[in-house]
Amino acid sequence: MLPVLYYPRFEPDQHWLRSILLLVDGIQRIIPPEACHSDSRRTRELIEVMPEAIKTIVPTDADKDFDDLNFDRLKKAFAKIRDKAERKPDKVIHFHFNDRGNATMTGDAWLSSAKLQERVRRLLMEYDLASEVRNPYTGRSAFVGDTFPANEEASNLIVSYVADRIAKRTGMDTITDLEIPHAVQSFDALNLSPLTVNRESEGLLVAAIATTAIPVGVSSLTVHEFQELRQSYSDVRIPFNELISSLATYAKLDRQQSAAAAEKRIQLASAEYQRQMKAYRESRFARKFDQWIPIAIKSILAVLAVAAANKEMRLALAAAGIAIDVMKEGIAAQHSPPENEKVFRMLCKMERDIDKMTVADLI
Repeated sequence: MLPVLYYPRFEPDQHWLRSILLLVDGIQRIIPPEACHSDSRRTRELIEVMPEAIKTIVPTDADKDFDDLNFDRLKKAFAKIRDKAERKPDKVIHFHFNDRGNATMTGDAWLSSAKLQERVRRLLMEYDLASEVRNPYTGRSAFVGDTFPANEEASNLIVSYVADRIAKRTGMDTITDLEIPHAVQSFDALNLSPLTVNRESEGLLVAAIATTAIPVGVSSLTVHEFQELRQSYSDVRIPFNELISSLATYAKLDRQQSAAAAEKRIQLASAEYQRQMKAYRESRFARKFDQWIPIAIKSILAVLAVAAANKEMRLALAAAGIAIDVMKEGIAAQHSPPENEKVFRMLCKMERDIDKMTVADLI
């Protein structure tokens, strides 16, 4: 199995990152050296303890290359983004400068110049989707490295294209923490191939299920607790991959389709996961009931039958025993082990273990 290629940011939030790492072999993210990116403390700790789990890939010039056809598509997409905002794209960005020449920003997205061609950068400026910002104290660029603030939708569109090019070159699947509607709209805007849409759609499905299946408490574990948890559940990754493949087949994610159709099919696959997990939980409870409750009742009936004073009472108790057997058969028929039972069993156990570890930390 190969790692997955993450985009569009340099690093995702901890719950998303840890949830994915529990269910895939590793994550690679796109970071050009020119960006001078510095990871958050918690991501640095993960890399120090599990260097094989989080790696960086540098985009080549070929990865960033928009041919004339795709450049024209990008123009049309930028025009739609601008016109949607009545030619005043929302760049709700707040800058905070200090006299040492440093700046912080809240608002739209950071985009690295090294992730795009120069003509794409100029196109962003032309359509008012990015800004040149300089520190008023120094007159120099306000940011470390070559990053600059850009409209988030336009930025994600560019990076999704670069990620797709890298995925084709390396054979990796892509994965993103973008919301499903925003991601599939990018596929549609760039008129990506059916193969690409299929690969991207499965990545969205993986993220949707992983973040649902893994409790938020996983982000509060220490890095060593998380490492131990990940190692102990390494066997879940292959059956989880098989589950994703079966859900993708069920929802027909490999069909050529529009963004709207892809979004609906991803949601259909997610709903099917929820249905199967519910069926597994119910069948597990039913099998426990089948193993313990009827056996206990039948034992009591057997004792009563021996002690019964008349034939009619013994016949009635025997009939009750037969009724329990019929009930057990009905339980078995209604709650037979579901498909993909192994991965559901492991996910449920992982959920319990994370909850236990989280509670232990609180005590």
